[in-house]
Amino acid sequence: SVVVNVANPTVTIPTVSQIDCQVVEQTLTASVSTSAATTIAYAWNVVGNRTSTMTVTEGGVYSVEVTDKGNYCTATAEVSVVKDVEMPTVDIPAVAQIDCINTSQILTANAHIANTNIQYIWNDNSNNQTLTVSTSGTYSVTVKDLDNKCSVETSRVVTKDTQVPTVTIPAVAQIDCANPNRTLSANAQGKNLTYSWSNGDTKSTLVVADNKVYSVTVTDNDNGCIQTASQSVAVNTVSPTIVIPTVERVDCTNPSQVLVAQVTIAN
Repeated sequence: SVVVNVANPTVTIPTVSQIDCQVVEQTLTASVSTSAATTIAYAWNVVGNRTSTMTVTEGGVYSVEVTDKGNYCTATAEVSVVKDVEMPTVDIPAVAQIDCINTSQILTANAHIANTNIQYIWNDNSNNQTLTVSTSGTYSVTVKDLDNKCSVETSRVVTKDTQVPTVTIPAVAQIDCANPNRTLSANAQGKNLTYSWSNGDTKSTLVVADNKVYSVTVTDNDNGCIQTASQSVAVNTVSPTIVIPTVERVDCTNPSQVLVAQVTIAN
């Protein structure tokens, strides 16, 4: 009798997940079924691979031909492997300094990627697209594509200037009849300064003629910080009083008289 054995084996390659930045390789497994226990030969479309499994690191279509050595019948199967290692890009636009006007700044991470399934991780572990900061320093953010696990990091330096200007008004001598006014000077330390006196003047000096307390506010226009100083001015313009009492007439009996000037000075 003649035995006929022309049953083809069956072979499948189960699908695998994509190759990405987290899973850098996948193992393909040829699953074979035959009608009888026999030896199987494997021939993948990658030269040199003759086993039932194959490890791949690139995307593409992979196929395997299996041969039943019991009857030399063959079968083939193929599977597509996807590879996605596209890196996102991200930038943090520059922001103005933190100062006395802007006590905080908002950093915004702009991710450039077609996929919207992304995650932000700032260096304080917050996960919003924006980060509000109130101190100087270097702030970094990592943007992660949750689909392919690829990530990229960038950073931005934030500066802070809250240095308050210093200002003093040296004391001046009193205003009196000999000196009907005095000049107050605002001595300030800083670069881009403006002055505002309590009477509205905007120069660094102020000519005064009244008995009062004068103040000046100095603003550093580079950072918006301000400082105020004040100085009192004394006035003494009270004139002395003088009286010359009357005397007897000068005559033959009293050929002369003494005039006496009586002066009163208010303290």
